[in-house]
Amino acid sequence: MRLVTLPILLITSFLSASSVIQGQTMSATSAPEISASEIVTKMAYMNEKRAAALKGFTSHRTYVLDYSGFPSRKHAKMEVDVTFNAPKKELKIVSEEGAEMLRDHVLHKLVESEAEANDRSNKTATALTEANYEFTFAGREQKDGRNCYLLEVKPRNKSKFLYEGKVWVDATEFAVVHIQAQPAKNPSFWVKRTDIEHRYEKVGSFWLPVSNRSTSSTRTGGHAVLAIDYSGYHVVPHEPASPQQNALMGSSQ
Repeated sequence: MRLVTLPILLITSFLSASSVIQGQTMSATSAPEISASEIVTKMAYMNEKRAAALKGFTSHRTYVLDYSGFPSRKHAKMEVDVTFNAPKKELKIVSEEGAEMLRDHVLHKLVESEAEANDRSNKTATALTEANYEFTFAGREQKDGRNCYLLEVKPRNKSKFLYEGKVWVDATEFAVVHIQAQPAKNPSFWVKRTDIEHRYEKVGSFWLPVSNRSTSSTRTGGHAVLAIDYSGYHVVPHEPASPQQNALMGSSQ
């Protein structure tokens, strides 16, 4: 889940420099009562199963960054193709336009930093688990067309890669559907507030991100909005073992 907060770190680094220069609630009646700990445990188990079953995918992303404030308004856009072959992910910039400062200091760095965020040790340190967060069960809601459990999450430490807010978990498949949060630690003195909204949807048998929107405001009146849209998924699952392969593995044990 580090990717939820990673865009914020790069936006705030740009905002800091600029500043120095100057749901509708419904009852999911089909879902039984359950504790926050049980939800998180089942979510971790299902995430591991889905990750093990995912061989790879290709997709497309559109990054759009708009900044308003001193000294002027700025806009930048970048189109990126993504290829994931577990566990490696490659991002290729296919086009870009707009303010060079935004592209070089935010969008390019965001693409480059994702390789670091995909590192296993970083994933463990930022995962949505009880090792990193305290969870409180806050009810059941309909969110993005799914019956969900609503969890309030609070980080166990004030890391800039963790967040505090609300997480909606699908009540049937125990997958994250929606996140609304703020960074656990303000990445910069100059940033007054940052809001994060991250959405996931089911693609085939897998839950993958479809949008990430981050809005930041500075103490001097600057305002930045970063929108990342994910599209064009082509998912490749691992092929199940054939009866012959299962028989062979069984005979070798």
